[in-house]
Amino acid sequence: MAVNPPKSESIFIFGGHASPTRRLNDCWFIDTKGGECKWRRVNGDKDVEPNQDSTIGAPAPRANCGYCFYNGKVYIFGGHGGLSYQRVAFNDIYSFDIETETWEKYEQMQNA
Repeated sequence: MAVNPPKSESIFIFGGHASPTRRLNDCWFIDTKGGECKWRRVNGDKDVEPNQDSTIGAPAPRANCGYCFYNGKVYIFGGHGGLSYQRVAFNDIYSFDIETETWEKYEQMQNA
């Protein structure tokens, strides 16, 4: 998924599939300031083996997630993919703070 936050000169990119068996959860910015496109890895994000946990707490590797931008954060819901070679249909919510470059997972509320 890719999103261009309002009033920003960057595009945030997360996840996807590189092939049917290689799922991604790496995090990037494309900085577009001055009309040039420069790729920049999110602070702390490092290469990991395919289909493995992120080094910065990003969601599990996935594609086809829903997302929106609200109050400085990108919210990601669901998608499909998984660690190793799992085939998971996710039902989770994460947010990525564009300013602090940090992820937060939201736990499901239990019915009362």
